[in-house]
Amino acid sequence: MSTSKWTEQALRARLRADVAVTAAGRHVSAADAARRLEYLRIVAGVDAGAISPDAGAALFDEMSIARG
Repeated sequence: MSTSKWTEQALRARLRADVAVTAAGRHVSAADAARRLEYLRIVAGVDAGAISPDAGAALFDEMSIARG
C-alpha cells in the first residue's frame, strides 16, 4: 500500500487549481507562467512535507479564486 501526504480535500483543491492554471491555452503570458510555477511549488511542497495538505488546499483554493 502506498502512502501519500495528500488528503482528499487537498487533491480536490489541487485539481481545481490545475484546471484554473491550465485554462490559459497555448499562448501563455508571464502572469500565467508565474501561476503555473506557484502551482508546481505548492505540489512539490506538499509532496516533500514542507507544506501541510490543509495549507496546500488553502493555497490552491486561493489560486482558483484569483483565476476565476
